[in-house]
Amino acid sequence: MHLFSLLMVMTAGVFWASSGLAAQHLFTHSNISALSLTTFRMFCAGCIMLLISIMRKEFRQDWKKAKGEHLWREIAVYAVFALFAMHYTYYESIE
Repeated sequence: MHLFSLLMVMTAGVFWASSGLAAQHLFTHSNISALSLTTFRMFCAGCIMLLISIMRKEFRQDWKKAKGEHLWREIAVYAVFALFAMHYTYYESIE
């Protein structure tokens, strides 16, 4: 388990560095702004997470639980103010 954890952390680091290099290359060779790239990336990540949730076959149960506990407001605040701000500042610094 320890080796698997190390491999996962190293893989995440490689992907994080690769995304920065790819974004820098994209900004250098095109007119795409950091805001456009961040919006596209967040949309794609949301779609992937939604597909994974649906494939788990517990989507309806999770949806009802989140709706019943009024978690959507907290999820939206976290998505807008934390995730979007983090991605935007990361790409703005690369640009």
